[in-house]
Amino acid sequence: MELSYPQAVRIMQEAAPAMVFVALREVLAQRDWHARLWVIEYRQSALCSVDDVDGGHAHVSVHDSWQGRVFAADRAQIQDDGARRVVGVPLTHRGHRLGVLEVSTPTTITEADVDTIADVGDALAHEIALADGLTDHFERARRARALTVAAEMQWALLPATAHITDEYSVAGLLEPAYSVAGDAFDWAFEPDHLTLAVCDGVNRGVPAAMAMTLCMAALRNARRAAVTLADQASLADQALFAHYSGKSYIAALLMRLDVRSGHLTVVDAGSPRLLQVRSGQIRAVDLDEQLPLGMFEETKYREQVLELAPGDRLIIVSDGVHAAPQHDPFGDSALVAAVSSSRLLSAQETVRHLMAAMHEHNRGAELDDDAVVVCVDWNGRAE
Repeated sequence: MELSYPQAVRIMQEAAPAMVFVALREVLAQRDWHARLWVIEYRQSALCSVDDVDGGHAHVSVHDSWQGRVFAADRAQIQDDGARRVVGVPLTHRGHRLGVLEVSTPTTITEADVDTIADVGDALAHEIALADGLTDHFERARRARALTVAAEMQWALLPATAHITDEYSVAGLLEPAYSVAGDAFDWAFEPDHLTLAVCDGVNRGVPAAMAMTLCMAALRNARRAAVTLADQASLADQALFAHYSGKSYIAALLMRLDVRSGHLTVVDAGSPRLLQVRSGQIRAVDLDEQLPLGMFEETKYREQVLELAPGDRLIIVSDGVHAAPQHDPFGDSALVAAVSSSRLLSAQETVRHLMAAMHEHNRGAELDDDAVVVCVDWNGRAE
């Protein structure tokens, strides 16, 4: 049977949320196309299989597997597998990479067939993104191990880990992925601007996650009231101080980017570190550092204005990155080297590369401190 994008969407929409891939796989099997779904796990270092026919749940490394190359490159690839050919297409929803669809086909596969599989992958990515709010099926599959309760709270706070438009790309990642509790990032997109917050919490466990939940709710509440960036910081500061009386506070970097002009407004509340990459040159941005959110009552915050040039990249890291681990700091020089070596990568791959460099420095051991990395690429005004 022939299968188009609208048909694939209809087939999956008529299935139960947990069964969208099963329904699609059964239809593809009618063409002698054998499908397998891989979803990316929280650390983004492995892909986990979903709904294997034999009931297994295999994992493959992103770093040294064929499926991992499809994921990292974010484009379709083909390889021979004996009497059949295997097509791998990335599952990406508005820049948020969900995994890889692998389809084994007869050797007579045509270029049109590859295009069809890519279209089907787009439809599947969209349906999985919708299904995630209705079922735990895919969420359960992407866990290489159990999350702590604090990490469960923290990840529930976060937006999708990436978003791409013609004018900008943004991506973020947290570590240690399965027990993180103190750091977070958030963003919101409007037609003419991007608002972004990167927060570095204190303490660990559920108390840290609860403080970050309050901070994020306060920042979003203020942002949705359309007040200035300085007022957003002040309102979040008041909410935290009212509850914790200065005993728990959060360092934050708040930014508002005019995506048409590159005009960047910043509030540095004892913030994570900001690096700027322009024409291959990396520099630490000198910010007007102010008090962390919630440290003192009714703190007044000031805005700082920067101007970006088309092609600029911003890297925001918490102290868990540039100071991890405590006994052998990753340090500024290693951070700059990692940023430099990732300059040709996409924003999504850049955050993954920086985290991988930090893990390599740490010899694979769990991090001493929570760490967040966010990358923003501004491409200039879209025509």
